[in-house]
Amino acid sequence: MRLDHIAHPCRDPHETHRFYHDVLGLKLVQAYGSQELMLVYELSAGGSLAFTSSDSAASAADQASWERHHVGLTVATQEEFNSWLERLKKHGIRHRLVEDERIYFSDPNGLVLEIEVASPAASNPAAAEVLARWRK
Repeated sequence: MRLDHIAHPCRDPHETHRFYHDVLGLKLVQAYGSQELMLVYELSAGGSLAFTSSDSAASAADQASWERHHVGLTVATQEEFNSWLERLKKHGIRHRLVEDERIYFSDPNGLVLEIEVASPAASNPAAAEVLARWRK
């Protein structure tokens, strides 16, 4: 298992971009936008930081907090993923299985963890354009 990403909500995606891109020098590798904008910044040693911003308070309230604020972990194979799912069940850990590909659960302190099978993350050359079109 390895750390894949840390997801965190942001209030202002443009200010977030200025900080992580201009100040820290991280590359924006993915951006997805509709009712919610997600920005993904690549870390040089592997993994990423992901930030989400909603265009309305209602949309933000509707989305589960564990999707917006969590630590993402990856495993190498589907078999390892299934083993983790069984382990959580065996220990009575409450969890949520999403689309049979992601497991969300929390530690005793409330830190939400996500486990998924590793897959190559392609860089999106249009990520900056997606951010530019997002409401200011």
